[in-house]
Amino acid sequence: MKTFAFKTLTAFGRPVIKVAQKETEPSLEDLAKWLMEQHPEVLRAMHNSGMIKVPSGSSATPKKEKKVKAPSKVSPPSLESEKKVKAPSKVSPPSLESDDSSSEMDEKEFVNVVQATTNKIPAWTSGASDVYIIDVWNALPASARKQIGDLNAFKKRLIVANQRGDIWLAEVNLPSAMPDDKVRDSLIEYFGSKFVFIHKR
Repeated sequence: MKTFAFKTLTAFGRPVIKVAQKETEPSLEDLAKWLMEQHPEVLRAMHNSGMIKVPSGSSATPKKEKKVKAPSKVSPPSLESEKKVKAPSKVSPPSLESDDSSSEMDEKEFVNVVQATTNKIPAWTSGASDVYIIDVWNALPASARKQIGDLNAFKKRLIVANQRGDIWLAEVNLPSAMPDDKVRDSLIEYFGSKFVFIHKR
């Protein structure tokens, strides 16, 4: 057999292999294997340009360089991504007032307080037995008014107590002889009736 010696030359910027005949003639695979071991860049250039073809699956087939992906930059943790801790809500101190003053007054207590207050107030005129509703409201203890609510709530509860007969309401007879503000502030209109007074008992 004949052998060959190989020498790498360059012609017009392209790699060229000059083969010198010796005793044995190498196979194409041997040539490719030698180029791979000695001059892999030459084999790669010749293979890509079509000057020499290496059978696929051959151990001498030039391997493509694997591109190593540069590690992605890890941005520093954002301060905005941190969970915001909600400040604890302020707890109001307990009220010094008794809870009884803020609870709603029951009907029996309502009737007793209203009637007792009415009986203490002078009647709207001499010899009468009726008191202006607004005068009774203003004379109620502060704790009782807080439990009842406001003047409108007071008038609604008077209607209920009147229907049950626990409190007697009286209508106005001579509005011209009465102060306008007293009549206006005391007036309760209910199905045609115009109540202004609470009757003493």
